[in-house]
Amino acid sequence: MRRPRPMAIFILAALPGAPGAPGALAANPIPFPHPQITEVLFNVPAGDAGDASADGTRDATGDEFIEIANPFDKPINLKGYVLSSRLSSPAKDTAKGVRFAFPECELPAHGVAVVFNGFGHAPPGPVGTEQQPPPGPNERFAGALVFVTPAGAKHRALSNAGDFILLTAPDGAPVDVVTWGEPQPGPPKAALRTETVPANPKGSVQRLEPDAPMEPHAAIDAKPFSPGVIPERAAR
Repeated sequence: MRRPRPMAIFILAALPGAPGAPGALAANPIPFPHPQITEVLFNVPAGDAGDASADGTRDATGDEFIEIANPFDKPINLKGYVLSSRLSSPAKDTAKGVRFAFPECELPAHGVAVVFNGFGHAPPGPVGTEQQPPPGPNERFAGALVFVTPAGAKHRALSNAGDFILLTAPDGAPVDVVTWGEPQPGPPKAALRTETVPANPKGSVQRLEPDAPMEPHAAIDAKPFSPGVIPERAAR
C-alpha cells in the first residue's frame, strides 16, 4: 500500500526539448505562473468527522476550505490572486458569498495553500489573512500555508446545493473554476478550466494530479478531506 504524500508532491514530467514554463505538463490546462485549485470542501460532514480545521469544533461554515497548489518547479507569487464564489464574483465588496484575495506571498515549488472560512474559527498553527501571509508553514496541515477568509457572518459561506469557486489571476482573468449544482449566475465562461463536480460528495472533492479531474475524496482513500495534502489513492 502506498503512503500518503505530504504536501503537494505532484508527479511532474517536463517534456524534453519542449518550450514553455519549467515543470509544465503538456496536459495541464493551467500554465505557469498560475496555481490551481486542488481541493474544495463545501459540504462539511456532520459530527466530529467534519472538523476539517482541526480546532476541536465542527462548524458547517467555519470548516469549509479551498486548497490551491503550485505544480511547477518554480515558486509562484500569490499576490493579487482571488478566490470567489457565486455571490461574490465578480464584485469586490459584498455581504454574501466567499471571497479571499491573497497578500504578497510566495507559494514554493510543489507547495500547497489552504484557505479556511473565517467564521467562528481558528485553525491551530501559523495562519495568514488578506493583509499578511502566515509567518511560516503550518505543520498541522502537512506544511501548507494556511489562511482564513475575512468572513464575519454565517451566511458568508458556500452553498451546498449550487455554487462555484473561481480562482482569478491578478489581472482579473479567470483561471480555474470548480462548480456544482446549477448556480445562478454561473461562473465565467472564459476560464482556462471549468469543472463540474457532484453537489453532495459527502466530504471534499480532490484533484490528484495537475491534469486529473476532481473526484470525491471518499472515493480516493475513504477519508472525507485532507487540507494541505495531495493524497494517493488507497489500494483496492
